[in-house]
Amino acid sequence: MKKIDLKIKSVIAVSVLIFTLGAVTSLLFIPIALGYMASVTLVYYLGSKIHDAALVVGYIWLSKWTLFVIFLIITGTNNPETFLHAMSLFIVFNISLNPAVFMLNKEPSK
Repeated sequence: MKKIDLKIKSVIAVSVLIFTLGAVTSLLFIPIALGYMASVTLVYYLGSKIHDAALVVGYIWLSKWTLFVIFLIITGTNNPETFLHAMSLFIVFNISLNPAVFMLNKEPSK
């Protein structure tokens, strides 16, 4: 349990640090990063409505990495000075969220 708490705290600390550095570089980074996090959260919410475990993992994996590419293109074209900050934050966010964890918490379907 302590190992999980340490991992969560370290991911949050790294995310806040990258978010702060990006926001200091350009204020346009804030809506891009928040939009990305909201989009990935929406993907996970919609994935929770699917009952097949393999389909959920595939859907979430494909969707979140597609959003990764789309938001990097948006960042690169509109705010290139924060591209590396955005890419770092998006990678940390994508890697730290595991779709299998959400499947383990579900009740078995009847």
